[in-house]
Amino acid sequence: MEIEEKNNMWQMQIMLGEKVNSILIDKFKNLSFSLVLLQISESIVFILLAKKSVNFIVNNEIILRFCLVNLTALLINLFLLVIFIIIEMKTKKVYTLSFISIVGGLTGIITMLTSNILTFFNPFAWMASLLNISYVKEGGKFVQVLNPINFYTLIIALIFLIFGIIYLKTMKSYNLYKD
Repeated sequence: MEIEEKNNMWQMQIMLGEKVNSILIDKFKNLSFSLVLLQISESIVFILLAKKSVNFIVNNEIILRFCLVNLTALLINLFLLVIFIIIEMKTKKVYTLSFISIVGGLTGIITMLTSNILTFFNPFAWMASLLNISYVKEGGKFVQVLNPINFYTLIIALIFLIFGIIYLKTMKSYNLYKD
């Protein structure tokens, strides 16, 4: 987006008859395609590394967890992409997204460490809700415990992604020039 602002490309694209919404949707589609490819490659690498382990077992629950985690991670990333596109088009300051990313990341870490319920309210902490293993202290040592399968984050991310795309398509006001 900053490249368009520096070179007055927004003015040129608007003069050529392009609508800002269609440009933003095309950007979202292109970046989404890249995110899908990245998620697929991450999944393949994960499977290849897991196959080298002697503890690697494939069963229905593992397949469900694996697909759920990867699909949810993809939806979370797509939702954050939509939100960042919307924020970028609404703000005047260049560094607003950097500030939101840093503050969001910090609040995500704090939320992740304090409350499982609050992780569903903070998009920057949604990835933490996908963790399959927790550590519980029994006696004097920590023991791994398998977390229940979590469908809530998938549903929440999908709903917010749909609303974000709808808003991106129908957005009326833009801030095309930054300070």
